[in-house]
Amino acid sequence: MKNKITQLIFLLLTQLCYSQNYITITQTPQVVPDGKKWILQTNQKNMIEVSNGSLKSGTLCNADLFSNPRIITTIIEGDYGYPNQEYSILFKELEKVPYANYNTFIINPLSIVNNDFDLSSLKYNPVENVGKKQITFMPGQKLFVVECLRSIQLLEINLNQNEIEEINIKLKESDQKLFSEKIKTLNRAKIEEEIKSYKYDLKLHSKNDYDEVHFSLCKLILDYFLKSKENSDDEFPSFSTFDNSKTKFVHFKNTYNISYLIEDENIFSLHYGYELDKRQSKRTYRKIELVSGNDTLLKLFKNISLELPMIIFDGVEVYTKFDYDKGEVDFARGITKVRIRKGKIDFIKHIPDIEIQKAIIEELTKNLSGLYILQYDIGTILGKKYVNIKEEKVKL
Repeated sequence: MKNKITQLIFLLLTQLCYSQNYITITQTPQVVPDGKKWILQTNQKNMIEVSNGSLKSGTLCNADLFSNPRIITTIIEGDYGYPNQEYSILFKELEKVPYANYNTFIINPLSIVNNDFDLSSLKYNPVENVGKKQITFMPGQKLFVVECLRSIQLLEINLNQNEIEEINIKLKESDQKLFSEKIKTLNRAKIEEEIKSYKYDLKLHSKNDYDEVHFSLCKLILDYFLKSKENSDDEFPSFSTFDNSKTKFVHFKNTYNISYLIEDENIFSLHYGYELDKRQSKRTYRKIELVSGNDTLLKLFKNISLELPMIIFDGVEVYTKFDYDKGEVDFARGITKVRIRKGKIDFIKHIPDIEIQKAIIEELTKNLSGLYILQYDIGTILGKKYVNIKEEKVKL
């Protein structure tokens, strides 16, 4: 009941003190209506209501309110948490309003300042010469008060014809700008859609990514061979397989045309000659052609799942492809017996192919001497060499 009486007295005092139309800005955001403008001006008495903290000694609001000059904050233009501008008022006299609550006063603003204001400027300038004399808020702008203010009055007047025409021109320009931006957005969307429709060759558009994919593929192929090194494998023999076999080596040598591509998993496309790799999260296709060799069923690549990256092209994340033509996979595993004497190596049992012999000779330590059993893994995979030889000296 007491609050309602206070509000009634506040409104009555407003009407009695001023013949002009005033509106009250509170801590609830309000928007300047069409056809109106709200004005905060200096040298014009204004009624304010301050927060309870402003009247308590020791608070920042109290220190500002009773400083010289006095300061009251803050009027916000904008939204909660996203202000466009913040204003404070500098004044000297604080006049109590009869019959109103203890928080209501009349002030005569001397200057209106924003966040750029520095108190040190008052050392060299009178209050009246800092900040602005008047702030005008136009239709559509949103206002509210915070911190030390509960409410403040602003003058409300009708827009004149020139102002209305100027606003209409700005609205028209704004509509044209929005329309233009919309067209640009639509055009950009079409461009992006067209960009996304292609598969971008990594070798042409991102050499670093191409090299990384090449390295990954080489490693995957090598891992396929090495995983069967100790244990028997249907796909590729292990060393233990040779124990019960007359054949003590195996030589895998095939050449392929290799192609991988990825696309949006929400899009279904038919890629002639490509096979879908269901192990990848992205929709990944591979196309492998045997150029030479005996891997007619392409078993090697059925055991390999390669992941391709997406890249940025013209600001758009796009799908890619990886091609490697005439990629040779040459890998040999075996056991052989050699005699090493004065730096010379003679293959005396289970003699491997000539190119394997050369690789072994290049790799063996020159200071070895005697009879040795060698276990070897030697290969060249898509241009990357791999050699691993284990020596066991034979006791005479």
